[in-house]
Amino acid sequence: MNRRIAYAQSGPRLGNQFLEDVGLNRLLQYFIPKEKLNPISDDLTQFGDKVHREYLEMSGNAELFQPKLERFNAWGERIDKLHLSE
Repeated sequence: MNRRIAYAQSGPRLGNQFLEDVGLNRLLQYFIPKEKLNPISDDLTQFGDKVHREYLEMSGNAELFQPKLERFNAWGERIDKLHLSE
């Protein structure tokens, strides 16, 4: 009578934030005239793609490799060198 039920949930999926954010699109349509919004929509769509492909990975990398301040070198000289992730 001892049964195990396996349950696996898929992780969150982040898509193009410009295309999928209904609130942002409504806000832009309300405040920016259509003749000015249409020419920049392609650029915003490309930026939304770049955010979910590149910047999401970069943000995870920044969390793993936090900035570190190196104040002195091996000889005790002050160097104040900041080490960042990529």
